[in-house]
This record gives sequence, structure tokens and C-alpha cells, in this order.
Amino acid sequence: MSSRLKIAFFVRFLPPVRDGVGEYTWHLVNSLRQLGIDARIFTSRNQVISREAENWIYPVISQWRGQEVSRAISTVHDFQPDWCSFQFVPQMYGRRSICWNASQIPIVLKEKIRSKVAVTFHEFAWHPSLNPTDIVRSGI
Repeated sequence: MSSRLKIAFFVRFLPPVRDGVGEYTWHLVNSLRQLGIDARIFTSRNQVISREAENWIYPVISQWRGQEVSRAISTVHDFQPDWCSFQFVPQMYGRRSICWNASQIPIVLKEKIRSKVAVTFHEFAWHPSLNPTDIVRSGI
């Protein structure tokens, strides 16, 4: 049994698709790997993966729903992560920044994979009717 830390990252898009969250995740995982951490990315099936990243990026997710993500990570039989990190842009997945299918992903990962789970919210946006001046005054 390896004592090396294993982390699975879940992100919808990766370079060469122009996406800030995907680029952030790719750079983070690449840096963690250089430090000796077994970090891997699980992403959408339609992603184009470069040859040098084929052993740590898995384009295996057909739908961004809890059960689908759980099934996707189970296809990599030699990888049981200590942590799962879901990179989430709320407004990208549903109306009004709420997508019940995507919100199930961390719950299913914790139950099925039995690992610790972290969720990172990116590009969080307030409702357009909020006045930025009122937000600053209220201390939010």
C-alpha cells in the first residue's frame, strides 16, 4: 500500500478549451504532481488530452450527475483517492446558480468513493439586481 497522497479533481473543461477553472485546475494538478502527490483530473468525455498528460487526465464523465461521476472514477481501478475535489462554477450548471444534479456530486463521492471531499466555488456571481454599492455598505 502506498502512503503517497492521492487526490482526484473533477472539472468540466480543460485546455485547450479556454476556461479559467479548467486552466486553474490543470496548473494546480500539474504542480501537485511535481511535488510527488498522485493528483489526477476527471473531466468530460469530449475533452482532447495531450499525450504527456494521458496517464493523469481521464476524459470519462458523460454527464455531470452524482452517479455518473462516481461510475467514471471507478473506471480507473488502480486509483482510490484520499481526497476528491469538485471544481464548481455554480451559474454554469443551472438556472439561478442552482443545479441539483451537480450539487449531488460531492455527496455521492463521499458515500461511494469513501474519501474526503472538497468543493471549490469559482466565479461566484450575485444576482444582477443587487446594487454593488449596497453590497459594499452592508459588508457582504
